[in-house]
Amino acid sequence: MKKRGIFLNKKAQGDIESYFIIIKLILAIAAIAAMSAYVYSVASDTFFHKLYFSRDIAFMVNTLYPPPGNIYQQYERKGLDKFEIDFNEQKVQIKEEDIKKKGLSFNYFYATDLNYIFEKYAIKNSNKMDFQKSSDIFEISNELNKKLRLLKCPDINSNDLEWKQKFFLIDPDYSYNEKEKLIVGSIGFSLYNKFENKGTTIINIENINEQIRKSNREIEELMEKSDVTISIRIGDYPNNNNVKVYTSSIGDENLVKKRKKLGCLIINELFYDKDLNNIFTGGNVVNVNPKHIKKDYGEVLNNDKISIIIEIGNIQSDKIKNLENIGTITKIANSIYNGVKKYYD
Repeated sequence: MKKRGIFLNKKAQGDIESYFIIIKLILAIAAIAAMSAYVYSVASDTFFHKLYFSRDIAFMVNTLYPPPGNIYQQYERKGLDKFEIDFNEQKVQIKEEDIKKKGLSFNYFYATDLNYIFEKYAIKNSNKMDFQKSSDIFEISNELNKKLRLLKCPDINSNDLEWKQKFFLIDPDYSYNEKEKLIVGSIGFSLYNKFENKGTTIINIENINEQIRKSNREIEELMEKSDVTISIRIGDYPNNNNVKVYTSSIGDENLVKKRKKLGCLIINELFYDKDLNNIFTGGNVVNVNPKHIKKDYGEVLNNDKISIIIEIGNIQSDKIKNLENIGTITKIANSIYNGVKKYYD
């Protein structure tokens, strides 16, 4: 009687052994492919770049989305255009932009907040990308356009058909910096001429070179009389050329939202203009307690009215020279006025 094994015959047994050999070959090829990708990444000097970019970008996302308010930030790194960057499923994936190259891709996870919408993004052929958090949306792009930079304004009714009868106080504040004085004074003069019922903190506002501030007592009386105060300044900080609008957090919720809405609409109007959109790197409404900021800012904001301070860019920025152009100054004044008009209409 013949012994019966697992297999009926030697042919079947030989076929099974062949399958095991094929599986081993497939595993060996996969291992070689993975090792080749690793060797390519190191040899082509992309391994450490991908390792760095994946972590650095994820850290950037983690830094930007938690703080309150609207935020805009540009991320720019040399060599980033060599890779394709994917944002998906709470992770950054860095891979070779050229699909013919088989370097390893790198993934690094970032945290997410369920209160925000994180959409899928893919970026390539660019050394920079733009991050913007507005309301409950977190957006990433390498083709930032005017619409993407627009802020989402508070949804509160501010309509008033008789708004032109309100008293608007225009405050072109400035330091002793001659360039700043010229820019702020020119914007203030141009804006002042657009309102019907108006006042200003400046003597000789029509003569830019001879503008001087009124006395503290006169300014206090004007602020008490005014319905809306718009103070114009230039920021003094490194790295960017943002527009910032400061509003007060003091008062009831509706009043606080109305101040924010006015500042938000003004910033959006500035970015609607193509030329201004290229000058400013971003914009934000900053809600502050007037008691906890520097005195000259607090004096403007510390009241129960619609008072805002607009910082038009940064005196340290190379782009500030664009603001010395009379055409640009007129566009800024028009944008501020249009923001006010939208606020009431």
